[in-house]
Amino acid sequence: MKKPLLAILLLSTFVFAGRVPESAWKTGLLKRVDTDAVEPTTDLAGKKALRHGYAITYYFIQSGDYLYEGETLHRKKQKGFSVAVNAPVKFLLAGMDLYLRDNKGKPHKLLLLNTIRTADAPATTPR
Repeated sequence: MKKPLLAILLLSTFVFAGRVPESAWKTGLLKRVDTDAVEPTTDLAGKKALRHGYAITYYFIQSGDYLYEGETLHRKKQKGFSVAVNAPVKFLLAGMDLYLRDNKGKPHKLLLLNTIRTADAPATTPR
């Protein structure tokens, strides 16, 4: 049941990213990439832990006067996509979604968490 849903979700991501004109993609500087483990949680009935073996990766992109923070949830054992810190990247904002192209040009969908004006942002964002 989960595999067909995941396949549909991934396919829709690539279809959306393929329909966007190249001029809509912005250029920014990837400032930082952080990964945190998701702590297993239990429900009130004391059942098995949920989200065991997952991690969240945060991406921080600076473009113009703004710093964009996006996240993605993945299995700990999965290798993330290849991007270089302190290097230019292409990204696209679409509502609450942030699409980020890896070093090979393949788009990856992230959840947009924050948009911060760089004048208001601290030098390092604690996490």
